[in-house]
Amino acid sequence: WQAPLAALGEVLAEFGTRGTSATVILSNHFVRYAVVPWRDGIANRKEQMALASHCFKNVYGDRAGDWDIRVSDDGFRRNALACAVDRELLTRLDKLFAGRKVRLASVQPYFMTACNRFRKELKSHQSGCIALLERGRAALGIFDQAGWQALAVRRIGDPGMDALAPVLAQELNSTNLATPPEHLFVAAIEDPRLDFASRGWSTRVLKLNA
Repeated sequence: WQAPLAALGEVLAEFGTRGTSATVILSNHFVRYAVVPWRDGIANRKEQMALASHCFKNVYGDRAGDWDIRVSDDGFRRNALACAVDRELLTRLDKLFAGRKVRLASVQPYFMTACNRFRKELKSHQSGCIALLERGRAALGIFDQAGWQALAVRRIGDPGMDALAPVLAQELNSTNLATPPEHLFVAAIEDPRLDFASRGWSTRVLKLNA
């Protein structure tokens, strides 16, 4: 993340007037995600954070101790989604904005931003899969009535049908859901021009720049 941070610093030097605020949206290249299962014995937010930390350490080992972890609030008896970002990256962002005309209002992972943007559309369906496309990557989140079931960030070449379809199939097979999700949401800044009709998907494209 050093090179993108340096590029951001150059932009900030010429951008904005004093009092301007900015939100930094982090590419999924710089974020790790984990599903935090619901546990009846979790009594408060602190215990939920401890469970989220445990989920990351199970997958990534001791290096997860260097990450800043946040957990979404997905409701009672529903699995939540946690994201982890290198703590040093956040520290460097704070230093970069300190003393600038532009105030750093918040830092948001790209996938979480998209889910918040289209929360109403996602909640209108009991199950589904959202594929968030960015250059070279697809973040695939699968949810049902119990909340999030899986989230994976996968490298893809051209974000077209031939590249995305097999990745979707692999993720859906790995979740072992009793009932596969019926709806697919494809979120992207540019029109992905995907044709899923012939593959049995009920698909909706969500434009992030709309």
